[in-house]
Amino acid sequence: MKSPIHIHTILIALALPLTGFAQGGKPEEAGKNPPAPAPAPGLADPVRVPNAGEIQPGKPADNAKTPAPVAEMHEFMGKITALSRDESSITINDAKMGEHKLHISETTKIMHGDKAAKWDELKVGQKVQGTCDGKKEMSHAFTLTIKD
Repeated sequence: MKSPIHIHTILIALALPLTGFAQGGKPEEAGKNPPAPAPAPGLADPVRVPNAGEIQPGKPADNAKTPAPVAEMHEFMGKITALSRDESSITINDAKMGEHKLHISETTKIMHGDKAAKWDELKVGQKVQGTCDGKKEMSHAFTLTIKD
């Protein structure tokens, strides 16, 4: 008795030519794809324009860009009430937001007037202004300008 694997192989080999007849073709065309049906009259496919983040033909998937979330920016102005080098933060007393912490990172643009400044120039009691994201507990400062 033959094993079921051989029987299936034989059945598939015999059935392939029959699919060509069922599609109105010749047995030697059995393994080929049938022609696509013609579209219905009056129904046109809409023009499709790829989105900016969509993968486009001929381009690898890693080139598709996902838009970065946009941080909500707020302006602040107030006096420095505390500095923490360990947390890389300052605490300011702002008229709008009250007392809150600002994270100062290597991407924060620190200015003293119209000149570039460094962390070491920040002191308690100085008036500062700038832009930050809107988080109340610890905002990230994008810009920080020391006012005289």
